[in-house]
Amino acid sequence: MQSGVECTGFAGIFVVVTKVGKSLLTPEQAEEIVNDFAEFPLAQVDRLIILRAIKRHQSKVFSFWDSLIVEAALKMGCSQLLSEDMQDGLLIDSMTIRNPFSIQKP
Repeated sequence: MQSGVECTGFAGIFVVVTKVGKSLLTPEQAEEIVNDFAEFPLAQVDRLIILRAIKRHQSKVFSFWDSLIVEAALKMGCSQLLSEDMQDGLLIDSMTIRNPFSIQKP
């Protein structure tokens, strides 16, 4: 299984966990997490990924930004995409979207 991070994902992680009023982490803690994620391969958003994201977005299933993340993960050959915003268990080609915060019952 390929692991990777889509480049806008770094910014998204930081923004979500340091959101004013709902801060989960200090900016320093969030920076450390972003640095940890930087160890994974980085998906560079290129023209092809953008064009595929536009097509996926036109299907009205995903926002443009989610489409961009999906297309970057597919290009990297990921078998799973972790997202709290997308439908848990949804299969896209050979990749499954998983919510890392969902509680799995035994």
